[in-house]
Amino acid sequence: MSLGGEGVAPYSFLDAERQPAGLHWELCREALARMKLRMQWSPMPWRRALADLDGGLLDGVMGAARGNFNEREQQMAFPEEPLSWTHSVFVSLQSQPVRFEGLFSLRGLRVAVLAGYGYSPDFSAAKYFERQPAANHEQSLRMLVARRVQVALMDVAAARFLVQRDGLAQQLHLDPTPMALGRLYLGFSRQRTQAHLAEPFAEALREVKRTGGFAAMLARYGLRRQDVEAPQ
Repeated sequence: MSLGGEGVAPYSFLDAERQPAGLHWELCREALARMKLRMQWSPMPWRRALADLDGGLLDGVMGAARGNFNEREQQMAFPEEPLSWTHSVFVSLQSQPVRFEGLFSLRGLRVAVLAGYGYSPDFSAAKYFERQPAANHEQSLRMLVARRVQVALMDVAAARFLVQRDGLAQQLHLDPTPMALGRLYLGFSRQRTQAHLAEPFAEALREVKRTGGFAAMLARYGLRRQDVEAPQ
């Protein structure tokens, strides 16, 4: 199977040796192997992945969200089981921790956000804090450590991976209260008539998550189950 998608650590990315890695990449590889399918993943900008999907060049897209109104259903068939849940949390300095108790917790602060990302209307429209665009989560953390912002809004899995990789655990505070939740899927191409694979994939994915191998995957990327599963 030919898959595309944006390269975002720790979900799917190229490692130091330019080899595919990441939690989503490993989950897709193992689940598809249970279906007797092999996959090839190519990192690419998100817009190109969607264009290639529409053009019949890809069998699926890794890391797809269904959208607020399931607007991607005509493009893709989504399994019932997501690759992971996402939890958007606030990261701050241990010396000046920010504890999220609603948007007014951010009053007077500069907040690093991802440029071009679709945040909730109330967060995007609030006038009592400043949003500072960053190209990616890595830049958000650099801005925070350099004190160019007081807090960064980040995906908790990305935050944990980068904090572990860069040895920042003693410097940074990850607030446990998520501002927003989401789910990411392997979306199967309707253009290439792969919709029939969605439900077998969901079952295979559930089986992978029930094995000890899933715990090992999480450990490789410095993650905990609660970082990628539905909130309790």
